[in-house]
Amino acid sequence: MALAGGVLGRRGRLVCVLSPTRLPRHHGGRWGGAVASLTPPTVHRLDCGLVVVAQPLPHASVTSAHLWFEAGAADEAPEQAGSAHFVEHLLFKGTATRGIGAAAAEIEGLGGDLNAWTSLDETCLHATVADSATELALDVLFDMARGALFDPEELERERSVVLEEIRGYEDDPDGIASDRLAARVFSDHPYGRPVLGTVQTVGSLDREGLISFWRRHYHPERAILIVAGPIEPDLLHTQVEALCRGWRPGAPRAALAPPRAHPGGAELIEGDFGSVVITLGWPTPAANHADGPALDVLAQGLARGASSRLVVRLELGAGVASQLWATNDALRVAGQLSIGFVTGETEAALALTLAELERVAAQGLTPDEVHRARDGLLADLLFVRETTDGLAGELAWATARAGGPGGIG
Repeated sequence: MALAGGVLGRRGRLVCVLSPTRLPRHHGGRWGGAVASLTPPTVHRLDCGLVVVAQPLPHASVTSAHLWFEAGAADEAPEQAGSAHFVEHLLFKGTATRGIGAAAAEIEGLGGDLNAWTSLDETCLHATVADSATELALDVLFDMARGALFDPEELERERSVVLEEIRGYEDDPDGIASDRLAARVFSDHPYGRPVLGTVQTVGSLDREGLISFWRRHYHPERAILIVAGPIEPDLLHTQVEALCRGWRPGAPRAALAPPRAHPGGAELIEGDFGSVVITLGWPTPAANHADGPALDVLAQGLARGASSRLVVRLELGAGVASQLWATNDALRVAGQLSIGFVTGETEAALALTLAELERVAAQGLTPDEVHRARDGLLADLLFVRETTDGLAGELAWATARAGGPGGIG
């Protein structure tokens, strides 16, 4: 674990906020097979530029489709902050062929699930349906992505929803700590800005600017479709080609420079929060870097699971912290290793944390800790891939960030 010294030995960033971090969960029907027995996915690029990844699961009874766009908050100019997330909301607000709320009603009326998310690097629309409704789900996803109306009245209604979401996040110790830590780690880089934007920027976004952002970034040359379920790849390609008819590719994604190196620091944010949240973070390499798996093991060994180093020392041992977590967020051009916890004994908890981090930086995790961390990560991956939605999500990430869907192996 020499890598631990290379990361933890750097000057880090500390944010102390005077409720536990929420990790993403995958949803979708279990497909009843073993990951090792998967037929390799097929990858096909359409003439319009869309990449189609098909993962046949013959024994599944449901299908999950992810329409992933290489467009996120990091593609925004500072004054556009929050545009990608706002656009995601507006894609649900009606098209030329479906009224407001009709897309979700069609999918959910058949017992399916329709949702979306936005991050720094991507936006994803996704649906899980019974296999008999696969064609409908694809039609809904492409209609939303291509035909959103950006109705002026609905836009203003949704602006209020987004602003309330931002205000709620700004009142949450976890949200504050997460945003301020990113600002510390990435400084003035786009990764240092909140995905939701701010009350000021979202309040000033206009319809023309949002439509321009959508047209510039949400086109087939920057899209990946992943479908996992009891599908026939050739039939899928035919269906998708019809849905893409007339959809023209746009400009390639602009290059994003990695963040500049800068000194570490600390920040104390006081407020009437009822608890103290401490987060620490370090810059790490991009998603496609060879050190990624080792950094995942390091995060797992530090504070994920009852036998992880900081849980044993701070929670089970000294009893000075709870709700410990750690993650290695591997992004397109950089990453962030971060840990955090809730405490009622700030000085004692921070002193123990720093002592353990210094020990790990100097000596690495023990062989037993490495084995437990690796086994825990493998178990998490296998659990995620038991669902069609989880598997589709893994394939999307691997295709976009790891050089192809084979990267999930």
